[in-house]
Amino acid sequence: MGFGIAHREEPAYSEFGLRVEQVEMGIGSGPALVFVVDGEDLFGRTLGLRGVGRDPDSLLGRSSPLLPTEWPEQPRTTVLWRCNCGIEGCGFVSARIQEDRYGCDHVVWSDFTVHCLGDVEPPTELRFRTIQYVAEIARRHADRAWESAARRTAREVTGALDADPGILGRWDSRLVRAQPNDRTGEVSVLVIDGSTSYMTAHGSTDDAATIIARLRSSDPRESAEHTFTRSR
Repeated sequence: MGFGIAHREEPAYSEFGLRVEQVEMGIGSGPALVFVVDGEDLFGRTLGLRGVGRDPDSLLGRSSPLLPTEWPEQPRTTVLWRCNCGIEGCGFVSARIQEDRYGCDHVVWSDFTVHCLGDVEPPTELRFRTIQYVAEIARRHADRAWESAARRTAREVTGALDADPGILGRWDSRLVRAQPNDRTGEVSVLVIDGSTSYMTAHGSTDDAATIIARLRSSDPRESAEHTFTRSR
């Protein structure tokens, strides 16, 4: 009697899409990332949940939590939707995102949790073809039409400091984040040198090149507007 691999039925795949919308929240207006599955807004329309998408910059970029972990790594659980107030801990939808352990050709969303956004039954799982899924994340990240001037400056400052750690390294510091303020147009740069963080806001007319030149020529710790010391 011979032994063979049991036949696995081909799973159903969904088409994965992303779009960015401007939304009103309790914390103010801003961009939100909407998940489009098979042509429909997954959470707002298909499931009819209250809430809004998360900020695109929290889900796209350098280390997108939408990208799947590879088996046998533990899958990550990612918050995908949030309360209308804009605070993710108030209400949310999350899911586990990983590559299928029996093959690397598709991404699986599973173990959905819906917290305080409506009494609905979420899908058991969703499957997307990896090539299409990853390409859509890359496409949406590259398309920055929704991005304000302050966000663009913050992103460019982050990219320049990531590419050349020596800019802040000469001051024995490293970047924590460059934070845009869409209301004022300012960009705040937070750096750390061990247990102390230093934050300085740069004016709405300062582009990334101006901010980087300033960080090259002067110690940001000396001109910091706010200082935060971590307790030991």
